[in-house]
Amino acid sequence: MVNVTKANFLEQSNDLLKHLPTAAFVAIDEEMTGISLPGSGRPSKDDTPSQRYESIKTVPERYAVIQLGVALFHEHPDYQTKKKEAPSEEDSSSGVKSEAEYLVRRYNFYL
Repeated sequence: MVNVTKANFLEQSNDLLKHLPTAAFVAIDEEMTGISLPGSGRPSKDDTPSQRYESIKTVPERYAVIQLGVALFHEHPDYQTKKKEAPSEEDSSSGVKSEAEYLVRRYNFYL
């Protein structure tokens, strides 16, 4: 994991941009100075997505992002494994599926 600060921002940003195009997938996480508004309570589990959005959309407008995490996942070329699966009725293939292990490049940006 790389902690990206003012001192190494340019170097690590260039590293991230260099490896981003070849990533199999990317994960992003952020930490904020707050996660709820005073007096707003917790969203109900019964809320629809649009109701939940309406109730919490002001949170990111009020609080600041203080840390951003980015993880780039690349398939590890030396660790392809074969997993034997029973062929389904719809699939006439051999029932062998390739699985991959991943190398992860993690960057924590302190903002």
